[in-house]
Amino acid sequence: MKVLLIFAHPDDETFGCGGTIAKLVSEGVEVNLITATTGQAGMTGKYGDITPDELGKIREQEHARAGKILGISNIHYLGLMDGEVSKHSIPELAEMLKSLIEKENPDIAITFEKNGASNHPDHKQMSRAATEAFKQWMKKADKHVRLYHLAVPESYLKAYQKAGLMMTAFGTPQGTPDENITTIVDTTDFFEIKDKSAKMHVTQASDWERFGKRMDIVDLRKEYFELVAENSLF
Repeated sequence: MKVLLIFAHPDDETFGCGGTIAKLVSEGVEVNLITATTGQAGMTGKYGDITPDELGKIREQEHARAGKILGISNIHYLGLMDGEVSKHSIPELAEMLKSLIEKENPDIAITFEKNGASNHPDHKQMSRAATEAFKQWMKKADKHVRLYHLAVPESYLKAYQKAGLMMTAFGTPQGTPDENITTIVDTTDFFEIKDKSAKMHVTQASDWERFGKRMDIVDLRKEYFELVAENSLF
């Protein structure tokens, strides 16, 4: 079995579903990844005042180390600029993704839910483009294939808001209605791997620190997904 992840920035897959990735790899599943940018506009952490190009190179190195820990086989970059993904149309992005989806020939693809978890414009545009590209490819796939959206339960967001741990840099996140979640993966046995991988993203350490605080109020050893598309070849 092959799983293809489609996200916007280095660390998206690790922070979002790193436990599921490690679990899948332990079961012999090949996991590959498409990332739109190298995170050139993110936080610089201990590196301080560096250029976007310098940051992108550092984050790509962090990404490689994190991916190796999780067991990701290949990382493909679309070469887009962080923060500017939404400047590219859905058809343009879908066309970029289509050849890579065909090349990887996955049984399962995973991308952001439609609101991008945090409302980040890059996240939302990649969700739309990945969903469109996969649905186009699914029509001619000669095997059973499925597309999942990585979900943040609405109930979790309410808990974050109550605890003052809601991230609102891009507006108030919407989350996925709890009743729409189709798949829950218990990653307890793989959380140490996820944590080790996440800590490779040194420049984004403050995001992982916020994740740690959230663990005190919700069960983040479970990862949530919504099945949004599949064909009938099964």
